[in-house]
Amino acid sequence: KKTEAVKNVESRIKGLADVQIGVDSEEVLAEIESAYNALSDEEKEQVKNYDKLNDAKEELASVQTKVKSYEDMNSAINNIIDSAKADRSGSGTDYSELM
Repeated sequence: KKTEAVKNVESRIKGLADVQIGVDSEEVLAEIESAYNALSDEEKEQVKNYDKLNDAKEELASVQTKVKSYEDMNSAINNIIDSAKADRSGSGTDYSELM
């Protein structure tokens, strides 16, 4: 017979289906993982949907990779813009002298 702790972990994992996994999901997944890890080995064997938690953790890792890639790309674009602004303002050329 499943203990309340096993039912709780399974219920929390099942609830992940109703949630979009995003960067703010890390704490929730860690809490569920912690609850799972607190179970005895026998209880862990009774958690039939543990693979869904692993799927959610993989999805979170994918989201985090995409966010990091976006942040790196955004940073590179900002560096290019800042460099172009510095080149333009630091040229020191006074075009009025050419007239």
